Amino acid sequence: MTKCEIRKAVMNEARIEEDSIVLDVGAGTGSISIEAALAAPKGHVYAIERFDKGIDLINENIKKFNVNNMTLSSPKLLKAWKNCLTLMRLSSAVVLVV
Repeated sequence: MTKCEIRKAVMNEARIEEDSIVLDVGAGTGSISIEAALAAPKGHVYAIERFDKGIDLINENIKKFNVNNMTLSSPKLLKAWKNCLTLMRLSSAVVLVV
């Protein structure tokens, strides 16, 4: 899990607004993705994690923090990468690669 100080620094630099679209590649446990989703209640977070253990932890955190504006994908799925490319074309997208 990303330490609190680092999460705060990342969130400060990302300048996520209430309607931001966020792409978190390598989401790990989802701590930054969850923070981003909570900061953007009218936006959406796309979290991509390749490890099953990380995906399980993110799903637990989604439930724990009652996040409903987040999509979790594995890069093993072609659809996930297609979504990434679409998001990268959006000028308002915030892309987090941590």
